Amino acid sequence: MRKQRTSWQMRRQTVCSGESLWSTPSLHSSPRDTSYTSAMISKLVYESNRVFSVFGYAMSHGVLLLRSGKSNETPTTRVDIMFQDVRALEIRMWFKGIRIEEVDPSYLDGQKSKPEEMIEPGNIVYALTSSRWQGFIVAGIVRFHEDDGDLFGPSAIVESPPIKRWTVG
Repeated sequence: MRKQRTSWQMRRQTVCSGESLWSTPSLHSSPRDTSYTSAMISKLVYESNRVFSVFGYAMSHGVLLLRSGKSNETPTTRVDIMFQDVRALEIRMWFKGIRIEEVDPSYLDGQKSKPEEMIEPGNIVYALTSSRWQGFIVAGIVRFHEDDGDLFGPSAIVESPPIKRWTVG
């Protein structure tokens, strides 16, 4: 029997339990973020001190999966974060702690890749913050799931691809 928690329960647990990495004033210290912290309104979507990594991307529906596997600190569960309809992103391959916020599209101002041109109706700008690093994902929805699955086991929130994946070898 798998232990499962909804995204609302996970968000409530992480936000209400005081689990946070964001107590240092240097959280938004780059010049890009000055307007963000003073003028922009953001909505906290998810926050955790777990280690996450990019686990997969499927181009057919623009699905990006970030995963935090079981570890010494969290030996019984893994967490999946899925972004769907990904249009643009600037992220690292792994995160020590993660904070995800919905932000105004002006958060993207000054990006050389001009990601604001990729925004279509229904897309949201998500600001990602980790230990001394910030990035973004322009996508539709984001979902979360925590269970007791194995690191390489299937995700409960990502549908199987309609075609066989390519493999090397």
